[in-house]
Amino acid sequence: MNISTQKQSGLTLVEILVALVISLFLMGGIVQVYLGNKATYRFSDASSRIQENGRFALDQITTDVRMAGFFGCMDMTQNADLVQNHLNTASANWNAGRHDFINQPPIQVTANAGLNASDDLTVRGSKPGQANVSATLPMPGNGALQVTGNTVFNNNDIILITNCWTSDIFEANTATLAAGVTTLTHTTADPADTPGNMNLGACASGHCLNTDLANNLDNAYTANNSSVYSLQNVTYSIQAAESGNGEPALWRSENNDNQELIEGVEQMIILYGVDNDGDGAPNQYLDSGAAVNLNQVTAIRIFLVVRSDRDFVLDENQTYTLNGADINAPDQRLRQVFTVTVDLRNR
Repeated sequence: MNISTQKQSGLTLVEILVALVISLFLMGGIVQVYLGNKATYRFSDASSRIQENGRFALDQITTDVRMAGFFGCMDMTQNADLVQNHLNTASANWNAGRHDFINQPPIQVTANAGLNASDDLTVRGSKPGQANVSATLPMPGNGALQVTGNTVFNNNDIILITNCWTSDIFEANTATLAAGVTTLTHTTADPADTPGNMNLGACASGHCLNTDLANNLDNAYTANNSSVYSLQNVTYSIQAAESGNGEPALWRSENNDNQELIEGVEQMIILYGVDNDGDGAPNQYLDSGAAVNLNQVTAIRIFLVVRSDRDFVLDENQTYTLNGADINAPDQRLRQVFTVTVDLRNR
């Protein structure tokens, strides 16, 4: 019986090299797909974060801007002489730009004050929400004011009380909510960063503060016919992020309490919408650095440049348009310009 003794043979060197070349092409394709998917993910992730940040920033700003100049049923611009300021203007903590709601404009822009030549935006008015006087306040007041239960008020808030005919502004040293009633106290205390209330004593022209105790109010504000608001002075600015990572951020300062809102907002530009013919609609939009009569400003236009937190999202430096000008980005971050025009409905 014959048995086959055929020798076994392996792959030749040429076959191995061919297999390696084919494998190399396959691996190259896989790597290319991976890199493409990674670049797409980085772009999509950066774009979605920018969208979220931009919309959040604009929503925060426009909410405050719409409250600019709102003082309930009292028109400060027409009836400022009927508003009594009880804040202590002689206090070391008094700051007219922050505490004077009678003489300061409801909206004000400081050009090129922040990072990247950004504008600062200051808004003055009341916070959203109000409370009604729940117990008639005699004339003069007794150092405490009771209003319907409300969580809007905090200690040391600047308060406006009005009956649509006259108004008083004072500092609520304490705000206590109990059994559905908020009690606001007003004394001559001078807390840190707040002016406190002045002690007028005798009757003043048009307003009678005929005791020198607890900065008493001068009107008999009646229950359910008078309203109380918490006033705010809010400034938006572009500053370095609190984390110290070198990122720019949008900051919001409310009554001198400065807090970072969101990182990645690189620049803010504000234009004044000026009404030259008195019809209530802006005829032109001017840079905040231009000479503008603030009494003619009926709207503002806000531009925000929001950038990605990572560099090299794009293959090359981006060119984007900001307020009609083409800007060449200094890096390969993704940037988007958000813009909104807000009417000053309380002017």
